[in-house]
Amino acid sequence: MKSKNIFIASLLITASANSFGQFAYCSTADIERQKQSTTVVAVSNDDAFNKTAEEVMASVWKAGKYKVIKTSELAAYLKITPVNYVMSYIELEKSITTNTSHYGTDMITSKTKTSYSKMLVIIPNRKTEEIKKREFESSMFRCFIDPYLDFVDEKAEFTREVSIINNIYMLPGLADSQLGYMKMMMHYPTADAKKITTKELWMAENDVKPDDDKMKGAYPFPYKIVTKKEIAAAINAKRKDIVYLAHIVADDQKQEIYAIQTAENNEILMLLSCSGVPFDNRHLSAVRNAASKTK
Repeated sequence: MKSKNIFIASLLITASANSFGQFAYCSTADIERQKQSTTVVAVSNDDAFNKTAEEVMASVWKAGKYKVIKTSELAAYLKITPVNYVMSYIELEKSITTNTSHYGTDMITSKTKTSYSKMLVIIPNRKTEEIKKREFESSMFRCFIDPYLDFVDEKAEFTREVSIINNIYMLPGLADSQLGYMKMMMHYPTADAKKITTKELWMAENDVKPDDDKMKGAYPFPYKIVTKKEIAAAINAKRKDIVYLAHIVADDQKQEIYAIQTAENNEILMLLSCSGVPFDNRHLSAVRNAASKTK
């Protein structure tokens, strides 16, 4: 029992504060200045995706004016336009080297492959060089992606990311004491575990370790194991009756976190550490326990 309790407690602890996303690294004064300005959205050079980005921003973004441009246009645009804030992706390069192996008389030499993770950031205009350098120390907000959701439906994933930032920026009564990595990790400003149990929790089949008997014993509330495409459809339809599990990955899957969010507006209701294991009955127990403590 003691080891089980330790495991559940560890689910609320995640990776290094210097690298993980979904958190604001700014003050409420910074947020208010951005809301009074224009946010330049430079996330792609693809015309089709930029059209999607325009649709998502029009539907989701309430934190001031915005303008969607191509990433290739950003540098020139900022030189002639007094814009203070940029929303863009930073790609994080990660190289992996495989070891040399011998098979009989054949030798397989080591190979290096390059893979990428990315995160959506808000960066003040004066710090936009960090986007090119794949740095993010001066970002006001960092939001890593759910790569599996991004693969099946880029619109749904972009909606999830933009919504996370917008929800924090527009939260009534937001205080500086609620912002920052550790504060937000221990109690996310929009957290409401009780709300999870009032809706059906959808979990993608590639994120969970299914064991129906253990899951039902740990979580006596509605849940369903679905595909990522079904979760994407729920996000795009703004389903009011669904909450879903997002699997957020950074640094070539070395750091991971689970977020339970509403399909309607992608509010983060709870964060749980991945701890290198699939989402299972122990995570569900943590959700149930947190909900029971929520007034």
